Amino acid sequence: MSRNFKITFSEITSNMTFIKSYTPRITLFISMKLFAVVIMAIILPLYFDRSIFKMMDFYNYILKEEFLGPNLLYRYFLLTFDIQHISEYLPVSLAISINTLVDIAWVIILGKKFQSKIGLWAFLAFFALHPYISIYFLQFSTILFMKIGILLFYNKVIYISNPSIKSEILFSILILFLCLMRNQLALAAIPFYLIHSIQIKKIYPLFFLIIISLIVYFSSGNYLDLVANSTAKYPWDLEYIQRLLNYDNSFVIFFLLLCSKILILFGAREKLFVEGIEPFLGTLIGEFQIICFVLLAFFHLFGIVWFFISFNSQKKLYLLSLFLPLFISILSISHMRYLIPYIPLCVCGFIMLFERIFISSNK
Repeated sequence: MSRNFKITFSEITSNMTFIKSYTPRITLFISMKLFAVVIMAIILPLYFDRSIFKMMDFYNYILKEEFLGPNLLYRYFLLTFDIQHISEYLPVSLAISINTLVDIAWVIILGKKFQSKIGLWAFLAFFALHPYISIYFLQFSTILFMKIGILLFYNKVIYISNPSIKSEILFSILILFLCLMRNQLALAAIPFYLIHSIQIKKIYPLFFLIIISLIVYFSSGNYLDLVANSTAKYPWDLEYIQRLLNYDNSFVIFFLLLCSKILILFGAREKLFVEGIEPFLGTLIGEFQIICFVLLAFFHLFGIVWFFISFNSQKKLYLLSLFLPLFISILSISHMRYLIPYIPLCVCGFIMLFERIFISSNK
């Protein structure tokens, strides 16, 4: 036991030294991030006719009368503290605090992956100045809890190899809390616990899987019906692509629909998914946005694919389980808000790919 304590203390000391060396970088990272948020707060009303506090489904939570429903604990948190608007002091303060802590944690965890100082500084800049993360930085939305969940799962995969039962129970209680704040996290938790049970050859992760699944399912009310109905009312389906292109080959149309939804998930704002592509055509700003959407989508796609390829081969299944919500999004509601928890991995992967191509080849 004393040996384990010494190892733990040594690891803590090492991490504290590492964090201390990162202080100037974190300070610069936060400064760049706040700059990006201010720029977005100015640009959005001027050019996109929307506030940085716009959250389309916020009032669905505070006006809902049913006892059960999607993201149950999030709704009761809003009602308990009588939060009437997302721009109030409490939700904004919480959003800034949680986003800052989660982003700093990602900087510290992923900062070790780069071969050069150029790669590290590029990661800090791209991550801090990312436009979509900046838009949601001030919003106390359910996506915050998805961000925390993905971070915790990733940290567990990387750093915690032989946890005690007690720590597993505490971790699972925290994950359950996060799942009740953001039901989508259960789509990552369920396969994660299944894979974890197989990998460690023990049955208790299955117990956590069953408990989390049942509580989330029965507390979320008609969540699955809402998702199905929401998906049906948006334009991106086979008929829409067929009508848009005036082409009727079913195989080609299905392939183009799949590609379109992947590009929307990895690069486009919510409006493109909700209203279709027509509102963006015929104006300079709209068509410029489409170009930006495509470039951003390829940036994220190359990044997340390379991150997965370069990940520890023995733990790839764990990482793949965390990506399941993205696959579900492609088949249902697909826009970049659902990518936000994974953007640090996308940016990290892209910079690692850049280092592999341009820096390693020059050595």
